Amino acid sequence: MKKKNLYMDFYLLVAATFCASGTNIFGAFNEGLSGDATILFSKAVIDIFASIIFATRLGYPMLLITIPQFIIMGGLFFCSQFLMVFISNTMILDFISIGGLLTIILSLNMIGISIVSIVNILPALVIIFPISYLFSFIFL
Repeated sequence: MKKKNLYMDFYLLVAATFCASGTNIFGAFNEGLSGDATILFSKAVIDIFASIIFATRLGYPMLLITIPQFIIMGGLFFCSQFLMVFISNTMILDFISIGGLLTIILSLNMIGISIVSIVNILPALVIIFPISYLFSFIFL
């Protein structure tokens, strides 16, 4: 039973790394707005090598991660023109900062230094936008 829980925890960690990383989300927004796919291409190269490493532990279920990744990135790509009207440059910079912080937390989680549930930190990618919006009124 314990081994199954460790496998699922690691699978969720890897799925969140591929599907909900700040680089993927920002890259999908950026390509949807400007047509510049360089961020997504660089992330794809990194993901190729990372997926090979993760597949040695996860096996064939690693292939299933592409389904939610396609849905999330495609949805963000097509909705980017509607959403970016409401998002300022400061909000984007705050989002990038949170994405970097979450990447560090995920890395520490993967190597076993910290144990943080991935489900608990993913909402930070969404709530950073209203928090940043509120702070723009307070500090400007």
